[in-house]
Amino acid sequence: MITVLFLKEGQRLEVFSLQTETVEKVRMIYTVLIYLRFNLLLDVYVKNKETGEPIPGVTITLVGTDGSQVSKTTNEEGAFKFDEENGKRFIKKETNYNFDASKDEYLVAKTSLSTMGYDHGVNFIEEIFIQPATVETVIDFPEVQYAYDKSELLVNDKTDAKDSLNDLYQTLIDNPSIIVELQAHTDCRGGAAYNQRLSQARAQSCVDYLVSKGIPSDRMDAKGYGKVQPRAVGLECDVIKKMTTKEEQEAAHQRNRRTQFRVLSFDYKPSVSDEGVTE
Repeated sequence: MITVLFLKEGQRLEVFSLQTETVEKVRMIYTVLIYLRFNLLLDVYVKNKETGEPIPGVTITLVGTDGSQVSKTTNEEGAFKFDEENGKRFIKKETNYNFDASKDEYLVAKTSLSTMGYDHGVNFIEEIFIQPATVETVIDFPEVQYAYDKSELLVNDKTDAKDSLNDLYQTLIDNPSIIVELQAHTDCRGGAAYNQRLSQARAQSCVDYLVSKGIPSDRMDAKGYGKVQPRAVGLECDVIKKMTTKEEQEAAHQRNRRTQFRVLSFDYKPSVSDEGVTE
């Protein structure tokens, strides 16, 4: 049995008698609270964007405005805690941090964190989802719309297809070693040859826009697939024809009309004239 003195609110002193093991628990809790009161920590959890499963072996690179930079690897649970190492803290007050998560056959994911204005300890938690990018993986990005029955990007008061392609542009900037196939698909209405030509022209329009933004043309392969690859099972033309309403049919056709990309390789090496192309 141990007697413990507690200074309660209002400066009133009270005496309690506690078992030894209880005192140890109180001491441990107090130590943790004091630690969190004055220190900044960051827990990072990396997951597969398509499955939600944790990903081990992901390199997390943390860069601070104070000049600090450190790279660490996620454990089997896809996690890493930025606490301290050799007495030095990873996360400091009044600092902005950029960090990215990278692993072979995944696209890089980037995010940021600021500790500006914090006058107390905080345990930050960041959940990062990274996109698988094997050759077999076809990746969606915001819908690209085209002028009706044409290959030109649709730009008017309501729609700007360039905004969608800017998302892909940023992916190419964040992943400077990838070479992609930019593919366009039509719905199943119309002849096969016509749809093939239209989809090829649309894919090329996307590549041309990205080249105009500074992406080297040899990082992109425009590929039109026409109407031969419905987005999913149940969206084949004969199935769509059997749908009961025009609205259902049009929604199915719209799903099949799409622009996507896949990563062909991670081996791109820019020529000397291409180096430094950014916006």
